[in-house]
Amino acid sequence: MRVLVAGGRLWTSGYGGTQSVYTLCEWLNKRHSVIFYGDVDEHSCKVISTHIKWRTFPNLPFTPPHTQKLLTELMVSLHLRKVWTAYTPDLYICDWAGIFAPGSCKLRNAPSILFLRCRDWGDTLELDFELNRRYPLHKRLIQQITFRLRGLRNRRLAHHFSLIIANSRFIQNSLSRLGLSSEVVYPFIELDAHLVPDKSPQDSQFITFVNCSLPKGLAVAYEVARCLPEYRFLFVGIQTKKEWRQKVSSLPNVTVWEWQEDMRKVWRVTKILLVPSLRREPFGRVPVEAGINAIPSIASRIGGLPESVGDGGILIDEPRNVEMWCEAVEKLMENDDLRNHLGEQAKRHAERLRAEAMLERFRNIVWKRLGIQV
Repeated sequence: MRVLVAGGRLWTSGYGGTQSVYTLCEWLNKRHSVIFYGDVDEHSCKVISTHIKWRTFPNLPFTPPHTQKLLTELMVSLHLRKVWTAYTPDLYICDWAGIFAPGSCKLRNAPSILFLRCRDWGDTLELDFELNRRYPLHKRLIQQITFRLRGLRNRRLAHHFSLIIANSRFIQNSLSRLGLSSEVVYPFIELDAHLVPDKSPQDSQFITFVNCSLPKGLAVAYEVARCLPEYRFLFVGIQTKKEWRQKVSSLPNVTVWEWQEDMRKVWRVTKILLVPSLRREPFGRVPVEAGINAIPSIASRIGGLPESVGDGGILIDEPRNVEMWCEAVEKLMENDDLRNHLGEQAKRHAERLRAEAMLERFRNIVWKRLGIQV
């Protein structure tokens, strides 16, 4: 069977969504011929049968992000029709509702699957504006208009898919409010790549914050570290302006690392994971990656994070309330029994979310809903 998978990137390293697509393509290509439409790195070419580079709209310096995305989606959708004609796939899978040509699917009578991992539905943009005030007013207005247009277009296209799979209950509920039914399959997380087999309690030194950006709660994490000078913090991968890097580095109890390709180096020295995200995360795989090493999380009760943390941590109801974060950190740091208990809960929760289990769930859902053996 020829399976056309369309997505932005198929890279061996990168953000969580990219890693999930890589795992899915590698798994599918063992049984079928996978045609990937998007960008790939050198190693990723080995896990697919055919690669087609997609055509994106030129990245113009004056174009706000959602305007750029909308223009790219329109361009890619036009090119996708030619791809369908050339390769005639038997199944279409994409993780981006905007890159879809429903007419091509109907012409081939081929089923289509939308594997949704984000909320590009135009139902909220307030947080993005709050975190991106660096844009001048006219750019923010253009951003808002194109976000709404993308949302309307994506919703219309989503109704044409044969099956929608959401990567969390949170995303599923968001879709339900828009009249779209879906099944839940959590992200495909290769936990063995994060497991530190010989980790000892003496290794654990830090309260760790990963993927440090303002939407992920950098300002909150900074204030927590500043208010708790008696504890050691590790900030991994600061993704914002130089001023923030200098500000964080100025704290004597904070160690700053660049992004690590092998996250086991991070998990080895981590005692508690801090996830102070301010945006509605569709899922949030970092608590699961840490959890396999019996590392409990303190995370925002927002979006899909409660699902990724499970019983293996503490959830903060008011993500901007620094005092609540400090109290939670002190609670776990001063109570070894509680920290170890939550760590074991985190490990059990992570085991249930292994990629192997989620891929099997994906297989069963596709067979049940579409009658296709993948």
